[in-house]
Formats: sequence, C-alpha cells, structure tokens
Amino acid sequence: MSIWVNVGSIVVGVTLIIYILMQIVNRKMTESQSVLWLFMGGIAIILGFFPGIINWVAKQLGIWYPPSIFLLFLVIGILFIVLKNTIVTSVQNNQLNELFIQVALLKRDNQELRAELNALKKEGDNNENTSI
Repeated sequence: MSIWVNVGSIVVGVTLIIYILMQIVNRKMTESQSVLWLFMGGIAIILGFFPGIINWVAKQLGIWYPPSIFLLFLVIGILFIVLKNTIVTSVQNNQLNELFIQVALLKRDNQELRAELNALKKEGDNNENTSI
C-alpha cells in the first residue's frame, strides 16, 4: 500500500477520536455511545501504522484483494454501532410507553380527585345555605 494510504488512515483515526472526545466533553454523546467509535478510530490508527495486518488477515481469511478486508472491518463496526443504537432505541421506546401509561393514570387520578373536591365544596356550600 502507498504511504499516503497509511498516513490517511492515521489522520482519519486521529480525527475521529478527537471529534468523538469533543462530543463527549460537550455532552452531546455519552461514554457508552462513544466506545465503538473510539474503537474504530483506534483500529484505523493501528492499520495505518501496521499495514501488514491487513495482508495477514486477508491471507488467513482467504481474501484475494486485501484492501477489501478494511472495508469489511468498517462494515462490521458500523453494523455493531447500528445494532447498539437499535437496542437503545427499543429500550427508550419501552420506557416512553410506560411513561405515557403513568401520565394517563395520573391524569385520571387527578380528575377523580378534582371531582371529589368539587363535590365536597358543593356539599359544604349546601350545608351553609340550609343552616341560615
């Protein structure tokens, strides 16, 4: 591989890591969300410094064109990120549904209590009017 590909891989990895760390500092991303992105940035840096890893892994897996293994790693990494985000979204969706149910029950309880309070006020007003 060309030295420019190695340098590009290192620059992309370092840029990704710096960007993700900035997002964590600015509280736009949590640590648990950033782990896989930081891992992918680290892999890009390692592959930039040691490009022979790509050839070795491709040879072990029987892949004829070694740079395609890099794309395979990227796709697998992105699939893990999508899977993790899908799980988080599903959990949050379930929590949101539970919250909707709790709010509906609290509204119903609130309406019942207001009706009881209004009934007690009317009853109190009637008692005052009849005693005069």
